[in-house]
Amino acid sequence: MSRSCSGSSTSRCGPTAGGSTTSTPCPAPTPARGLLAHIVLGECIWFERIAGGQKTPSTFQELEEDELLTRLENNRRDYLRLIETRLDEVVEFRRDTGVEYHATVSDALLHPSPTASITGGSSPPTTRAGRSPTPAPTHRAA
Repeated sequence: MSRSCSGSSTSRCGPTAGGSTTSTPCPAPTPARGLLAHIVLGECIWFERIAGGQKTPSTFQELEEDELLTRLENNRRDYLRLIETRLDEVVEFRRDTGVEYHATVSDALLHPSPTASITGGSSPPTTRAGRSPTPAPTHRAA
């Protein structure tokens, strides 16, 4: 799984095909759509970390309806693929704070959904046993 979550899709609103001056107005962003975009992008970040490197810079981006729907479907497929193939695999990742961790894929997959609704996704992921993932060992020269 090497896809990046930072791709965009064509929106149904905006200028019409052929460069016509007529356009379809885009609906104004709503708090609900903004929250859904934040959750979807948070999931994308975890998928990228599991794949070996985070590319999505932020979970605070405005996404059009079409792009949200596309990303939701992509995330659903990624969840299913990882559940079928990599649950017990341990992955190394670096959080935005710069701290490196390692956790099983199953523990990383549990983070975006349950924690995001409770903490806004700001806390470290919690394992099934209620523990945070183990910080990766740091090696210092003696």
